Amino acid sequence: MSETLIPNIVEFMAAVDPFDKLDRKTLRDIAGMITIRYLGKGEVIDLQESDHLYLLRTGAVEQRNLDGSLRAKLAAEDFFGFSRLTQQETNIASDPYTITVIEDALIYCLSINTLLAKLNDQPNALAHFASHAQSRLQSGLNVVWSQHEKGLFFKPIIEVLNPQIVLVESTQTIQTVATAMRVNANSSCAFIMHNNDFIGLITDKDMTKRVVADGIPITEQITTVMTEMPYTVNRDDLVIKAAALMMQHGIKNIPVVDNGLPIGLITPSDLVQNHRIQAIFLIDKINKIERLEQLAAFTIERQAIFEALVEAKVAINVIGQVMAMIMDAYNRRLVMMAEAYLGTPPCDYCWIVAGSHARNEVHMLSDQDHGLILANNATEADKVYFHHLAMYVSKGMALCGY
Repeated sequence: MSETLIPNIVEFMAAVDPFDKLDRKTLRDIAGMITIRYLGKGEVIDLQESDHLYLLRTGAVEQRNLDGSLRAKLAAEDFFGFSRLTQQETNIASDPYTITVIEDALIYCLSINTLLAKLNDQPNALAHFASHAQSRLQSGLNVVWSQHEKGLFFKPIIEVLNPQIVLVESTQTIQTVATAMRVNANSSCAFIMHNNDFIGLITDKDMTKRVVADGIPITEQITTVMTEMPYTVNRDDLVIKAAALMMQHGIKNIPVVDNGLPIGLITPSDLVQNHRIQAIFLIDKINKIERLEQLAAFTIERQAIFEALVEAKVAINVIGQVMAMIMDAYNRRLVMMAEAYLGTPPCDYCWIVAGSHARNEVHMLSDQDHGLILANNATEADKVYFHHLAMYVSKGMALCGY
């Protein structure tokens, strides 16, 4: 390993759990023993005879069971090779699987024996790599909120937003908007207004992909290429809410509004990439679930997050907001699952929540308090559909501990 590469590797590993809990000397020692592999899309990694643990620096891989079913997809900051490490510790063999590179990858490879020696006096870090289901569950649920997480993710957005924003009118051309964005070098996007209403967003990347790449005339109105009605957060929302939105919808520029009007911008992608905060990842997992029994299985993880927040002495109002975000995710996912089960809704409707959920005062004993608002043209037959939808969601929430 070239000495010139070690500082860069140490900085990367210092942001990855569980290496973020190690002192710099130990990190540097481990980094110095790493070998680097560059693998192209489609290459297969053989773990059967491997005695290494792998950490993805860039790119992505997928793991598949021998029957072809997907085991996992992994990206930057993820590990694989747990099974070989745990087999050395427990003599328990894991089920075999294959690993294929799905995006060109830079991978750090570390000898399992070397890692075991270095982590011998670090039981918490060593437990992170357990592959047995119960061990992984226990180590994964020992949620610890770092001072950074408590100091950043639980701040109101108003304290961290970028107030340098560009406001333009819907009647302006693409060129005049691009000029306005260039003049304000601190802004990567512009907010489009119409009659004092916020109606859309355009980013510098949108200018490249939607205008230049598609050959759109720069004399066209900005409304022809803007993102209409983008997701927003309120000034008093927590930073964690913006980070969860970014992860859920794959967005990087989130307008901050006050009474519906934009007052700033938050770009939380670096927060999610560099700091593993358990509530965000639980919400992300909830959003991807397809079966009710899988959703109900997250109850123990939700309990662990609540307990960790209390033990970390996080403010009561912040705990309520974080737990409300998680309850929102359950509610939203169950509504989507109900629609998938029952078919397309026969008319427009709105699912609403009330009580402690609506007040962002959720705790582990919070119950359900929600309702439906149907379109004026809803028929009696339509109401039968929504009766079944309501039962599906309510029973699902009950199974999940609400």
